[in-house]
Amino acid sequence: MFSIPFNIEKSIEINKSKTEVFQFLSNFMNWPNWSPWLSQEPDCDFSVEGNPGAISHKQSWSGAYIGAGNMVINEVKENQFIGYDLEFLKPWKSKSKVEFVLTEGKGPESTLVTWKMIGSLPFFMFFFKKMMHALVGNDYDRGLSMLKEHLETGQVNSKVIKVGLVDQKPVEYFFSRATVPIKEIGQRMADDFKLLEAWRKQKNLSEPDHIFAIYHNYDFVNGRCDYSSAFGYSKTVEASGEGSIQKASFPSHRALQYNHIGPYRHLGNAWSAIMGCQRIDKLKPRKDISPYEFYVNDPHQVEEREIKTEIYLPLKG
Repeated sequence: MFSIPFNIEKSIEINKSKTEVFQFLSNFMNWPNWSPWLSQEPDCDFSVEGNPGAISHKQSWSGAYIGAGNMVINEVKENQFIGYDLEFLKPWKSKSKVEFVLTEGKGPESTLVTWKMIGSLPFFMFFFKKMMHALVGNDYDRGLSMLKEHLETGQVNSKVIKVGLVDQKPVEYFFSRATVPIKEIGQRMADDFKLLEAWRKQKNLSEPDHIFAIYHNYDFVNGRCDYSSAFGYSKTVEASGEGSIQKASFPSHRALQYNHIGPYRHLGNAWSAIMGCQRIDKLKPRKDISPYEFYVNDPHQVEEREIKTEIYLPLKG
């Protein structure tokens, strides 16, 4: 059968020597500390065989939401290269080649880590190539960010917690909507909330019950996000929107909830987990209420590792 090749590649610079990076990456016992997939389901079955850094060193995993598979080292060049055979068994079967290439970084004791996947798709799935590049590329970005954090600080401040199905009460909210490149969303959202806060004080409104963001469209392929930053109230507020700030509400609804504990830069771990749960459990999202996240505490008043975010995926029924 004809197949369509793909090659996915992402890089990051880590302030550690090539020796330290190589030793860490070549030992599968370290992977639960930073893997973008294992972080989604930390309680999954995970096992390691063989000697770290040696040919045939193997990791295997099986989870309800991340599926099942294994990875085996097939080639090693000390402090330079690690090659793997990657096999997925569930939710579908596939095989790929994975590589880590280590080169000198810009700093005196830094390493440029390049993570590659080389594989192919069946011809009839040609339409999925761009999406796969985007989704796997996003996973690699998340993983490399956590790899860097763990090697440089000794830990990764990201904890994903599945809460399950919950009943959400109605919320009336004032919002500012924008479409921006995904890489710029953090700074733009911070500016949005400053604008909302200034407007709230001008209108003499009470502090909001909820500070949150609504994701109307998160376009991985084109790297853009259509979202709203919002101040929410549990009771009716006698005020109307004006200019760039508008007023809306959503009704009571059922939702799938996940929580994330840690800095906002790792929120993608929880979003990937909630989308995986929705897909595997065959839950049907509502089209009239977009996914959203509540910011539970003030990141300026707690340590980074204590920042709490509640993530909700509204469901039918």
